[in-house]
Amino acid sequence: MIRGLAHFALAALAAALPCSAFASQAADNLICELYRPAGIGVLAECSGPFTEDGDEIVIALAGRAPNHVSEIRLTRDGEPKPFQSIAVAVRPVIDPETVGILLMDMNFDGHKDLAVMKRLNGEGAGYRYFLYDPATQSFAPNAELEQVAWPEFDPESKSIQSYFEHPDGRQGHDTWVWRNGKLRNTARRERVTATNGVCRVRHYRLKQGDLVPTATTSCP
Repeated sequence: MIRGLAHFALAALAAALPCSAFASQAADNLICELYRPAGIGVLAECSGPFTEDGDEIVIALAGRAPNHVSEIRLTRDGEPKPFQSIAVAVRPVIDPETVGILLMDMNFDGHKDLAVMKRLNGEGAGYRYFLYDPATQSFAPNAELEQVAWPEFDPESKSIQSYFEHPDGRQGHDTWVWRNGKLRNTARRERVTATNGVCRVRHYRLKQGDLVPTATTSCP
């Protein structure tokens, strides 16, 4: 299983940039160069394999230092100009340890998709997601994925696992799958502890468009 989110080792940007970095949470370990422009400019430029034939893509994060990204520029390796520019307003991690982007197949259609971190805070990192459309040869934003908490992409089962924890003590995980281009929550396991200390696991399945309880078991 490929983890969509990873722990980040935060470090100050070195004064002598550009320098090398790794987008270490990306499936193919993108190789990145970091920059610190005096004004608006490229902050990080990452490259890695994009197609099964080994063709590479170059992903440039442009904006204001140190990490105010306002534009994502996408270029096929060897081509002089970007084939797409995406306007954003995000603040991903950009440091010598890692760059907050993902390049992996997130909807399991055989094409790699793109995600850029919105901002790292005490609750973790949220992402903006862009799915690749081979018909238009471009990336399109996907709001559905942004609603999935802590996604883990599993190419073997072609499912996404997400984890949640509510203030009332309920915690568990959901299973998501793509159906006809739409993301569907098909199953849930929810751990609940009653006021008397008894712990139970509630199991849910998707039936006629809704998650309905199917069983309750003791906590392991």
